[in-house]
Parts: sequence; C-alpha cells; structure tokens
Amino acid sequence: MSVASWSGKNATEKSLKNIYQDLRDDKIHQPFCNCAACLYCFLKAKNKKTRIDKDNFFLYWLVLYMSKIKKGEHSKFFEFNKDRDHNWLKALEVYYKITGQKDRFIISGPPEYFRIISRLDKKFNISQIQQAKELAEMSLPINISPFLIEIDKIIDIARNFVTDRDSFPPAYSIPAEYFEEICKVFKDVALLSIKIVSYLSEEKKQLEQRNISRHLHVNRYDLWFSLGYLEQTKIIIWDKKEKTVSLDPDWLFWFNRLLKSLYSITEDVKKLAPFSITDAIASFHKQAERTSML
Repeated sequence: MSVASWSGKNATEKSLKNIYQDLRDDKIHQPFCNCAACLYCFLKAKNKKTRIDKDNFFLYWLVLYMSKIKKGEHSKFFEFNKDRDHNWLKALEVYYKITGQKDRFIISGPPEYFRIISRLDKKFNISQIQQAKELAEMSLPINISPFLIEIDKIIDIARNFVTDRDSFPPAYSIPAEYFEEICKVFKDVALLSIKIVSYLSEEKKQLEQRNISRHLHVNRYDLWFSLGYLEQTKIIIWDKKEKTVSLDPDWLFWFNRLLKSLYSITEDVKKLAPFSITDAIASFHKQAERTSML
C-alpha cells in the first residue's frame, strides 16, 4: 500500500484525533493525503451506495497504520491484512484513547475487531483504495483541461473590456483560490447563452441587443459576455455597430456541439469528487511545474 507512505507516519495523539474528527465531519485534506478521513471520503464518493461504519473504518486504518510488513514477505502491488504483523492491544488502546469508546470490542468468542477488519480488508482493502485514489488524483488535470479551454474563452471576452489585457492571465495560470469564482461566472454565462439562443430561435429574426436584454431581464454587461461567448462558438452573428444579433445559418450544428461540450465538462467535473475544482486546478499547477523542471 503502504500506509507508511502517509505523510504522518509518526503522528501524535493530537493529529490522530484531528484525523478522526475530520472523518466524522466528512472533511478531506490536500490531494495525495492518505489519512483515514481522505481515504473514506474517496471511497464513499466513488461508491455512493457503499455502507461502511466510520468508526470501523478508522479502526481498520489505524491497525494497518500501526502494523509492519511480515518478515520474509515480498513487496506486493496490494497489501492485505494477512501480510502484516499487528500489535492489536496497542492499536486498540490508541483507538479507545482517540475515539473515547472504551471497551467497545470486549465480547465473548472470537475478537470482534479481528472479524470487522478481516471483513473490511476483503471487501475494500485500504491498499486498493489508496491506489485508486492516487490514480484519480493524477487524472485531475486531464478532467479539468476541457473546462479550462471554455474558461479561456470567457477570459478572452473580459480582455475586451479593459485596457490592460495582461491583467487577465490564461485560465491555467489563475491562482487556485480565485478559480471557484471564475467557475461561477462561466456557469452564469453558459446558462444565459442557452437562453439567448432559445429566444433567437423562437423569434426567427434579427433582434436588437436591448430587446434581448429586456426579454431576459439581464444587464448589458452580462449580455455582452454571453453574446461574446456565442460569437466565439459561431452560433450567432453579432453586429456591434448596429447592436443587433441574429443566428448564424449553421447555428444549430454549432449549438448542438456546444451543448455536448458543456455536458461533457459537467460529467468531467462530477468525476472530480470528492475533490473540488480548486483541488483540480491546484493539481494542474503542480503537474505543470514538475513537467517544466524535467
């Protein structure tokens, strides 16, 4: 797997308590973190119907975290519970201290904790979860790339409204903390663009900008962004001097193409879960930096 690859191998009691609380609160950390909270959120995001108790998962993760590969065992692509030596009493002691659940597993018969971990190990296996999570994290820039292309179109339109065009960098270099706001702008522009095309197709004639603005109840700046976007995608003919708008003769072809593109982007963004768009763009930056250093 190895759990030892988690950056907090020598975690303190405080850090383990933070991980447990984040697990309870469904919080995740930066990409490539393999703590219990991040692995659990990834598992649930990719398997929404999966039912797994958080406390049981934390115990499973903690037991592996505190274990060692058995002597003589060869390195494997996936490591299972049977491949490791465990200090069960110490792991349970730490688990009780972190969770405050004293004597949870003291029952008659075979140890309940052993059965729980063996069952989780066969059904989910933390090693496999971590591998799948790392592959998903490596593909974040790929999934976000089509979105960046569309965002660049919006940025290019914004450059027409300012004298300093360099004040709007390309989408791939936008700081991650500002990217969420840019995404909201793109969503608004895309939705308004679809409404404009729908209105133009209903009227079947050239329309003045002000008529479109009044009909859709939008201000001229929002309208300009959407008209600029539709012009870029070859769906409309926009006469800026006369302030009139009409559908391009081939508008239906380009409009269907746009809808398919937006649908594809929506699906790609869904694939990011449990990571956010901000995580994806941050990963894009990191991978670009590593590539430039080669």
